[in-house]
Amino acid sequence: MINDDFPHRGELWWVQFPSEDKKRPAVIVSPDVRNSEGENVIIAGCSSRRTDKIYDDEVMLKGLGLKHSTKVQCDYLYTIKQALLSERIACLYDHQLECLDESLQIALGVI
Repeated sequence: MINDDFPHRGELWWVQFPSEDKKRPAVIVSPDVRNSEGENVIIAGCSSRRTDKIYDDEVMLKGLGLKHSTKVQCDYLYTIKQALLSERIACLYDHQLECLDESLQIALGVI
């Protein structure tokens, strides 16, 4: 059971970026201990553009209730205030989380 008091790692959220007119999906990548104790979270932005080509530092999201094909771009990381998270969409499946971890390592050059 997920505690709804704070956003959890691996959750997909709608984010209202201050510089944009529309909400965009993003995945929480910061650890839960940070998310539960701080005002900020680290997110990986998502895109529905150019989903025909997936790079090693990207993860395709399927089966999460999004209207369009969407990919997580692990080189598109932001630290944002939790207040910018507007609505929880879904939680990534275990295999998607494993791919996310690997893609983050590739994007950050730690493997």
